[in-house]
Amino acid sequence: MTELDINRLVLIHPGREGLFMGRAPGAPYTLMRLASLVPPEIPVEIWDENLECLDPKLQGLGPNDLVGITSKTLAIESAQRIAGLAHAAGVQTVIVGGVHATVAPEDVMPWADVVVTGEAYSTWPQLIRDCLNDRLQPHYHDTTWADLAGVAPISDRVIRMVDENRRYWTPMMEITRGCPRNCSFCSAVRVSGQRMRLRPVEEVVEEIQRRKIRRFFLTDDNFGLAMRTNPEYIEGVFKALAALPLQGWTTQAEMSMSQRPDLLDLARRAHLDKVFLGFESINPENRHELGGKSKGLIAQYREAIQTIHAHGIGVVGLFVFGFDHDTPQTLVDTWDFIRESELDSVGMTVLTPFPATPLRAQLDAEGRLLDRGWRYYDTAHVTFQPKLMTVAELEAAYDDICRKAYAPRQMVRRSVRALRRHPVAQMPRKTFGSFSTDIGYRRAFAWRNVQGGRLLNAWTGS
Repeated sequence: MTELDINRLVLIHPGREGLFMGRAPGAPYTLMRLASLVPPEIPVEIWDENLECLDPKLQGLGPNDLVGITSKTLAIESAQRIAGLAHAAGVQTVIVGGVHATVAPEDVMPWADVVVTGEAYSTWPQLIRDCLNDRLQPHYHDTTWADLAGVAPISDRVIRMVDENRRYWTPMMEITRGCPRNCSFCSAVRVSGQRMRLRPVEEVVEEIQRRKIRRFFLTDDNFGLAMRTNPEYIEGVFKALAALPLQGWTTQAEMSMSQRPDLLDLARRAHLDKVFLGFESINPENRHELGGKSKGLIAQYREAIQTIHAHGIGVVGLFVFGFDHDTPQTLVDTWDFIRESELDSVGMTVLTPFPATPLRAQLDAEGRLLDRGWRYYDTAHVTFQPKLMTVAELEAAYDDICRKAYAPRQMVRRSVRALRRHPVAQMPRKTFGSFSTDIGYRRAFAWRNVQGGRLLNAWTGS
């Protein structure tokens, strides 16, 4: 393939969430950065299946179009379908990368012409050069963790193309990457590494200003941990963000951030709106699988919530069900904790053995993996045999706690309860923020019942 042969480079994000009130949930941040690395003389387009049905556009592709697809595990079957439609339209080269391709390249090689594994910041430009010179290789593997300084800044043409402030509810942003933890069920360290890498503060500020975003969700693997491991850097980040006219931002964190009240004060002034805290389990017997000595200790959970709330920051509690020491009673006890706590929102998922994780290796060795397609790996389906309960028991207990937690009555209760912690002028936005988070998790739960043919038509509260 020569430069003259390339009509355009099309980067595709397989959809799942669809639209909510006319917008897609989150902008395709990874594709935005990869598209920004494409030389300006090559036309590039980003197609998001959450925004529209792509079938008509795929039928309009031709042999001189180059197609790239990125996908997580839960949507890799959609990615395969898209690749098939592109090939049927005459496309000669379909490139597949992303999380699933990185952790399970053998799964995509049979239907992808080129597979990209790793972060791709160094291999992606090389792939494009090879394509232009007709030297394209079947596999590109990025063997290094990129220094985040100066890596793939989002270009102005990509900003104009995506129009994220109009078409998406939540722009995405990255400040750190990597996590030194090694939870058995988490694939993040297999994709981003255990060394926490930091973006220069000035580059973070410049990107926010150029994209003209007023709110964002951090895609960082464990931003909150950096408050303990890199406090000087985080202090600089917070002071810089405090000077910007932001409406608010959210991030994933862990309880250790509650041990730095000085940084929590700065975080609130930096417009940090809420944090997603990975409590994971209230069962202390699961500590080993959770990678933390404090996991499962309810008293510490309550203390962390109170401390963070005292600094004007909301808390979304994240829980995972299906660990080896879990029983149906664990989910009953978890609901009691959620109902009595002061959590602003709650996210609940089923333990999922993602490729390349120690959890999957363990369950495979024990013969406990269920024969289910990747579309069921959405953290709302049971994909393995639990140890202390049947599959049906875990499904029933999970359905029950979700019906209770995401009943309209309970979502309104959490939203109203949060109001007393905020000034009157902020109440409408804070109420919407808490409610919208719950709505997002409620929709994710509903997907389980859609795919299982048991869509719940009635939601009950308790």
